[in-house]
Amino acid sequence: MKDLIAFLHLSDAWNILIDALDEADILKIELNNIFFCQTVTPACTANIKFNKDLNFINFISLDSSIFKKYTEREQVAIILHEIGHIFFPSDDINEKEFNADSFAASKGFAKEIILTLNSSPLDDARKKKLLEIIVIEN
Repeated sequence: MKDLIAFLHLSDAWNILIDALDEADILKIELNNIFFCQTVTPACTANIKFNKDLNFINFISLDSSIFKKYTEREQVAIILHEIGHIFFPSDDINEKEFNADSFAASKGFAKEIILTLNSSPLDDARKKKLLEIIVIEN
């Protein structure tokens, strides 16, 4: 996670992220070979398998120029969302997004995920589910 530390070192986002993750999450990040890298896409994941023995690396890419436009809590929400894609994979696009959103929401970042979403049928459905989570929590 040194690459993520370097990326977030100028803000409190790193401390917020570490506070949000528990020991089991950190272990899962290690077991899933999750690495962070800066790219030219807002945020995405990629799974690279090296051979049939299932040696792999999961990359979470973060576009620093776009990423910096978000608040620190929104940055952490995006990172948690991307980690959620790896922890809870699905072939169904709706389920994939809802699973990732739910992971971020379970860490207390539902409101921040909503703030990072655009207006589209899928994003509108995601906002509705996240708002239901927020109501249940309060």
